[in-house]
Amino acid sequence: RAGAQVTTVPVRAATDAPALARGVATLWARRVGVASQLMFDLRLLVSELVSNAVRHAAEPIELELEASADRVRIVVRDGGEGFDEFLAVPSSDDAVGRGLYVVHRLASDWGIERGPPFAVWFELERRAP
Repeated sequence: RAGAQVTTVPVRAATDAPALARGVATLWARRVGVASQLMFDLRLLVSELVSNAVRHAAEPIELELEASADRVRIVVRDGGEGFDEFLAVPSSDDAVGRGLYVVHRLASDWGIERGPPFAVWFELERRAP
């Protein structure tokens, strides 16, 4: 996108990857002026997507952060085979499987890119619609 600020960082497939990705996303968001009210959702959704990539996919994993005047867009790419864009509503008894549902509920928009590499992305609006 024209005028967007994009940062891309590699992510290790390790148990601490979600926490490290949250830290990178926080520093990036502050640098590009993301409003504090978006910070919780941004950090949570980055953590969910990176957790999924580490748990279900293969290296290389990459976190791409993009800021434009009206949106932030986060993409997590990985070397996995991907999945169909199917969103099951988790039951209250489910111990796992809530990540993409959380992304669906909190993001302004989200989706997948079949690749290779496979990617899951989300966007958050920076201004009120």
